[in-house]
Amino acid sequence: MTVPEGAATEDRARWLAAWYRDELKARAAPRVARWSERLDVPVPQWGVRQMRTKWGSCNPDKQHIWVNLELAKKNLQGLDYVILHEMAHLVSRRHDSVFLAVLDQHMPGWRQVRADLNALPLMADVQ
Repeated sequence: MTVPEGAATEDRARWLAAWYRDELKARAAPRVARWSERLDVPVPQWGVRQMRTKWGSCNPDKQHIWVNLELAKKNLQGLDYVILHEMAHLVSRRHDSVFLAVLDQHMPGWRQVRADLNALPLMADVQ
């Protein structure tokens, strides 16, 4: 990524965030479609959002999921896990046995993936 010489720090940060957002959207789009097919649920509306406390969220009533912008900086296995986790809420709203069965069936090693992801910083300190 190149930026104009003398660009303000705020501009550089905004351009970098936009680049990360575009990269994450490009990586997430085929994964959302694939998990939709595998879980036999409609493709939800989805988006990227800066989140301070979680990797993703789901509103089953609106059939909408969000993924944390910081996932652009994490490995693809973590992104797959977050998308699967959020889309599993379209099958079962709670973290109940049905929900856990979806994760176990489609990503048997999800607990380790979650642990690895949670060992990473959720959000870089912004000064």
